[in-house]
Amino acid sequence: MSKDLKFTTASEYVEDNAYTPDYWTIVKITTPQDDVFYKVFATWRGSYTMNEAWRMNSGITNVEAEGDYIKFHGNSGSVYKLMNKESNYRTTMYTYSVLESMMKKLELLGGKIEELPFDTNWKELIV
Repeated sequence: MSKDLKFTTASEYVEDNAYTPDYWTIVKITTPQDDVFYKVFATWRGSYTMNEAWRMNSGITNVEAEGDYIKFHGNSGSVYKLMNKESNYRTTMYTYSVLESMMKKLELLGGKIEELPFDTNWKELIV
Protein backbone atom coordinates (compact mmCIF):
# COMPACT_ATOMS: atom_id res chain seq x y z
CA MET A 1 0.00 0.00 0.00
CA SER A 2 1.32 3.43 -0.92
CA LYS A 3 2.38 5.62 1.98
CA ASP A 4 0.19 8.47 0.71
CA LEU A 5 -2.93 6.30 0.58
CA LYS A 6 -5.27 6.83 3.53
CA PHE A 7 -8.21 4.54 4.15
CA THR A 8 -11.29 6.56 5.14
CA THR A 9 -14.22 4.14 4.86
CA ALA A 10 -14.92 0.74 3.41
CA SER A 11 -15.81 2.20 0.03
CA GLU A 12 -13.65 5.23 -0.59
CA TYR A 13 -10.08 6.31 -0.22
CA VAL A 14 -8.07 9.50 -0.29
CA GLU A 15 -4.83 9.56 -2.25
CA ASP A 16 -2.56 12.61 -2.21
CA ASN A 17 -5.32 14.37 -0.20
CA ALA A 18 -7.80 13.88 -3.05
CA TYR A 19 -10.91 11.71 -3.31
CA THR A 20 -10.59 9.34 -6.24
CA PRO A 21 -13.99 7.80 -7.07
CA ASP A 22 -14.60 5.15 -9.71
CA TYR A 23 -17.22 7.24 -11.50
CA TRP A 24 -18.24 10.87 -11.47
CA THR A 25 -20.54 13.44 -12.97
CA ILE A 26 -20.90 17.20 -12.55
CA VAL A 27 -24.26 18.63 -11.63
CA LYS A 28 -25.59 22.15 -11.92
CA ILE A 29 -27.84 23.06 -9.02
CA THR A 30 -30.21 25.99 -9.34
CA THR A 31 -31.87 26.94 -6.06
CA PRO A 32 -35.44 28.23 -5.79
CA GLN A 33 -33.82 31.68 -5.38
CA ASP A 34 -32.00 31.21 -8.72
CA ASP A 35 -28.53 30.81 -7.18
CA VAL A 36 -26.39 28.43 -9.24
CA PHE A 37 -23.80 25.96 -7.92
CA TYR A 38 -21.72 23.28 -9.63
CA LYS A 39 -20.87 20.12 -7.71
CA VAL A 40 -19.10 16.80 -8.19
CA PHE A 41 -21.34 13.77 -7.70
CA ALA A 42 -18.92 10.89 -7.09
CA THR A 43 -19.56 7.14 -7.08
CA TRP A 44 -17.52 4.28 -5.64
CA ARG A 45 -18.35 0.77 -6.89
CA GLY A 46 -19.33 -1.81 -4.36
CA SER A 47 -18.05 -5.34 -3.93
CA TYR A 48 -19.02 -8.39 -1.94
CA THR A 49 -17.36 -6.86 1.15
CA MET A 50 -18.26 -3.20 0.63
CA ASN A 51 -21.42 -1.30 -0.23
CA GLU A 52 -21.61 1.03 -3.17
CA ALA A 53 -21.13 4.64 -2.04
CA TRP A 54 -21.68 8.16 -3.29
CA ARG A 55 -20.62 11.61 -2.22
CA MET A 56 -21.42 15.13 -3.42
CA ASN A 57 -18.79 17.79 -2.89
CA SER A 58 -19.40 21.16 -1.25
CA GLY A 59 -19.29 23.10 -4.51
CA ILE A 60 -16.57 23.51 -7.13
CA THR A 61 -14.24 26.48 -6.69
CA ASN A 62 -11.39 25.59 -9.03
CA VAL A 63 -10.54 23.11 -11.79
CA GLU A 64 -7.12 21.93 -12.95
CA ALA A 65 -5.87 19.30 -15.39
CA GLU A 66 -3.20 16.82 -14.26
CA GLY A 67 -2.21 14.24 -16.86
CA ASP A 68 -5.08 11.77 -17.31
CA TYR A 69 -6.93 13.35 -14.39
CA ILE A 70 -8.93 16.45 -13.73
CA LYS A 71 -8.97 17.93 -10.24
CA PHE A 72 -12.01 19.71 -8.84
CA HIS A 73 -11.40 21.76 -5.69
CA GLY A 74 -14.31 22.28 -3.33
CA ASN A 75 -15.51 25.00 -0.95
CA SER A 76 -14.60 22.82 2.03
CA GLY A 77 -11.00 22.35 0.84
CA SER A 78 -11.64 18.88 -0.56
CA VAL A 79 -10.15 17.82 -3.88
CA TYR A 80 -11.68 15.28 -6.24
CA LYS A 81 -9.08 13.73 -8.55
CA LEU A 82 -11.13 12.25 -11.38
CA MET A 83 -10.17 10.09 -14.34
CA ASN A 84 -10.74 12.33 -17.37
CA LYS A 85 -12.39 9.63 -19.50
CA GLU A 86 -15.94 9.62 -20.78
CA SER A 87 -16.31 5.99 -19.65
CA ASN A 88 -15.83 7.16 -16.04
CA TYR A 89 -18.31 10.03 -16.40
CA ARG A 90 -21.41 8.29 -15.11
CA THR A 91 -23.24 6.93 -12.11
CA THR A 92 -24.42 3.44 -11.29
CA MET A 93 -28.09 2.47 -11.15
CA TYR A 94 -28.07 2.82 -7.37
CA THR A 95 -26.30 6.18 -7.22
CA TYR A 96 -28.43 7.55 -10.05
CA SER A 97 -31.51 6.67 -8.00
CA VAL A 98 -30.05 8.75 -5.15
CA LEU A 99 -29.35 11.67 -7.48
CA GLU A 100 -32.79 11.36 -9.09
CA SER A 101 -34.40 11.53 -5.64
CA MET A 102 -32.50 14.77 -4.95
CA MET A 103 -33.62 16.12 -8.33
CA LYS A 104 -37.28 15.42 -7.58
CA LYS A 105 -37.13 16.92 -4.08
CA LEU A 106 -35.47 20.15 -5.25
CA GLU A 107 -37.89 20.43 -8.16
CA LEU A 108 -40.81 20.34 -5.69
CA LEU A 109 -39.22 23.35 -3.97
CA GLY A 110 -38.81 25.26 -7.25
CA GLY A 111 -35.15 24.43 -7.92
CA LYS A 112 -33.39 22.16 -10.36
CA ILE A 113 -30.48 19.71 -10.57
CA GLU A 114 -29.06 18.95 -14.02
CA GLU A 115 -26.27 16.60 -15.05
CA LEU A 116 -23.87 18.38 -17.39
CA PRO A 117 -22.42 16.69 -20.49
CA PHE A 118 -18.89 15.26 -20.37
CA ASP A 119 -17.63 17.64 -23.07
CA THR A 120 -18.38 20.73 -20.93
CA ASN A 121 -15.47 23.18 -20.66
CA TRP A 122 -15.10 22.91 -16.86
CA LYS A 123 -12.54 25.71 -16.50
CA GLU A 124 -14.74 28.13 -18.44
CA LEU A 125 -17.81 27.11 -16.43
CA ILE A 126 -16.20 27.66 -13.01
CA VAL A 127 -15.17 31.31 -13.15
